[in-house]
Amino acid sequence: MDENKRILIVDDEKLIREIVSRIVQKRGADFIALSGGKEVKQTLENNVFHLAVVDLLMPDASGWDVVKMIRNDKNNSSIPIIILSGTKVSSDEKTKLLQEVNAVVNKTTFSLQIFEGVLDNCSTI
Repeated sequence: MDENKRILIVDDEKLIREIVSRIVQKRGADFIALSGGKEVKQTLENNVFHLAVVDLLMPDASGWDVVKMIRNDKNNSSIPIIILSGTKVSSDEKTKLLQEVNAVVNKTTFSLQIFEGVLDNCSTI
């Protein structure tokens, strides 16, 4: 991962933010980690990102809402997005998600090896 790459991490679970932050940091990327969707719009306005990792279910904004904000932002609309989900995603929902994002990772079966592979596949990082 290039040192000039910046990753947006949006998850209401502190542990998940810390894990993902460490992974991208080890790859040499900078990151901004947010605890919810409310801060996303302003953060997008002030930054250019190379990848986003977004929780699907958050109390203040859904992952769908965050994906829409990213896709509607002029500077970040085409970045790869990885969705993290703490619940089982139906095949229909996964199909819909994959029309807008690059990958869906289930937190309940999360492994470093799987996530690293997803990063490699999505990556400009």
